[in-house]
Amino acid sequence: MINQKKILVIDDEKNIRETLSELLMFCNYEVIVAKNGLEGIESAEQQGPDLIICDIMMPELDGYEVAKRIRSNEKMAMIPFIFLSAKSSNHDFRKGLGLGADDYLIKPFSNQELIDTVAMRLERVKSIKSDSKNLKDSINNAKNIQNVILPKDDEIRKVFQKNFKIYMPRDVVSGDFFWMNEGNSHAHLAVADCTGHGVPGAMLSMVCYEKLNAVAAINKDISPGNLLTMVNGMIYDFMLSHNSEAPIRDGMDIAMCMIDHQQQALSFSGAARPLYIITEQKLEEGDLLIKHNSDGKRSLYELKGDIYSIGASNRNHVFTEQTIPIVKSDRIYLFSDGYTDQFGGEKDKKYNRLRLRNTLLSSHRLSIEEQKVLLEKELNDWMGQQEQTDDITLMALEI
Repeated sequence: MINQKKILVIDDEKNIRETLSELLMFCNYEVIVAKNGLEGIESAEQQGPDLIICDIMMPELDGYEVAKRIRSNEKMAMIPFIFLSAKSSNHDFRKGLGLGADDYLIKPFSNQELIDTVAMRLERVKSIKSDSKNLKDSINNAKNIQNVILPKDDEIRKVFQKNFKIYMPRDVVSGDFFWMNEGNSHAHLAVADCTGHGVPGAMLSMVCYEKLNAVAAINKDISPGNLLTMVNGMIYDFMLSHNSEAPIRDGMDIAMCMIDHQQQALSFSGAARPLYIITEQKLEEGDLLIKHNSDGKRSLYELKGDIYSIGASNRNHVFTEQTIPIVKSDRIYLFSDGYTDQFGGEKDKKYNRLRLRNTLLSSHRLSIEEQKVLLEKELNDWMGQQEQTDDITLMALEI
């Protein structure tokens, strides 16, 4: 029969296995049987049943342990699981459900009770799968909306001719975003990381994105420090207005630079994020401008951002700003913490900022397109079989 549901019956009593098999087959279910817990788990792994009916008191492995192992297996964790047992105390009932069983039938039970329970559990799975598909479709639509809102590659190239972007949401949608604004005599570029990832992070990222646009629409050439200061107050008020008694402390970390090609200058302001620049210039170091490493001709400097995140804690904070000279062939890097916080390598550790700085400096002689390829390969090799830890965004531009 097309789409015939497959049910696994695990019971050490032969007559119960046969009785249940006849009853379920009469109702047009395909039936698999196992005479003990170990055999049942093996059958479940090999056959992939749509539902499991399991006795509790069995040799080899009791039903409680079967349920525990089924629920700990990612591939089988969502299979409906029904206990059959003569054990009828509240303790037994709670223990069974606590191990992940969906239902608990006490022997003796009527045939109709069993059939109704099986049908209800299968129908619920069908409903969950339908809801899951609708949710997946909605999230994919959200991804499309997010992609429409963010600057396109050709739009970025018109303003910053030589650039690259590594943008890897951990889930379908991202809490990271990148932002660009072309002013009358200046151009801004920013990489931001909003609290969380997936749907919550993506929702906050779009709020923050639009606040940046709102401020830039009033003054296209606003300095990065003033821009972040204004957006900080707006995000703080936005969060407070939705819960005045317990304000939401989610916020945005962001690195923002503004390029003035006529004056050959870069202005930077950051909220808990830095900016890296590789240059042949000798820049004046200070508390917020640190020289890290050099290859003899060029050096990598870090422009440090403020310790505060946008909107998270201090409404009246005034963000600091640095301005440095730039020359042809300087490379500038903005990034969220996803790349450096990614776990991997032989010892399963974070990639970290030191390793990133060394990789950037050692590869800066490559073309900007080749450096992107190298950084993507470096990240993939580091991750290996590890899952992606967080949203990842890294952008670079060459003067």
